[in-house]
Amino acid sequence: MIRSIYELINQLIGHGVSIEPNGNSLKLVRPPSLPSWEDAPEEVKALLRELKANKQEVTCFLLWRDMLERCNQSYRPGALQWARTHFPELLKTLSEAENQYQAAYWQQDIAGVRQAAEIWETTMKRICLLHQLAEGGEVLNEAEKPF
Repeated sequence: MIRSIYELINQLIGHGVSIEPNGNSLKLVRPPSLPSWEDAPEEVKALLRELKANKQEVTCFLLWRDMLERCNQSYRPGALQWARTHFPELLKTLSEAENQYQAAYWQQDIAGVRQAAEIWETTMKRICLLHQLAEGGEVLNEAEKPF
């Protein structure tokens, strides 16, 4: 049964399987209740076979998803709207990176997805930093942060 990559990942997570990108491959971690993959229920084995058949697409999806999660953790509310007015070229860079991601995703080009994600994340960090500076917020570099 072919399902969306998102649905496939969520079903495996629902069975306690942890999935992470690991270079150009995937790292799977069994739930503590499962002594080995051979002991997995048939439904989980079927999901794992489907995952293996779509490994590159899943890796591309997870690379982008993980980058978005990192960006969401440090996003400053209002930063994109502010950038729309003050730095429209940065929004253009985000749009171009997203287009690059979509093209790479459909080609299952892991290196292309990784490059697009790096551009998108770097640009988003820049937008948030500029927005913080514009609001008069104090910005500490990594070496100055107390923790």
